Amino acid sequence: MAVGRVVDNSLEIVVAAVDIANANTDGYRSQRVDTVQTGTGVAARAASVNGPNRADTAAPVKPAESEAAPSDVNLTDEMVSMVENENFYEANLRALRAADDMVGTLLDTSALTVPAGSTPYKF
Repeated sequence: MAVGRVVDNSLEIVVAAVDIANANTDGYRSQRVDTVQTGTGVAARAASVNGPNRADTAAPVKPAESEAAPSDVNLTDEMVSMVENENFYEANLRALRAADDMVGTLLDTSALTVPAGSTPYKF
């Protein structure tokens, strides 16, 4: 589970960075990360959005016919999302390291308790 969340969080950080980089690009629409159930588990995908938590709550601006609509990126929301996902990413990495340490300790303990020349597991 933690491995999947690390991948999801890294994708969310990338999407927030792309949104921030394109904040002043006319016609750019912000992205979001959707978590989708697949046959083998869960996948994260980036998608364009005109959904909540974005600048769509501001008064609509009608562009001139020759101009593209302004970007809908809300820099405050994007920065908060980036910091939040960075913290989630680090927390999931700590969980993975703890699990790795526990497995290592378990294997070290098992290696010490198996008499030489015997089979540790019977199948």
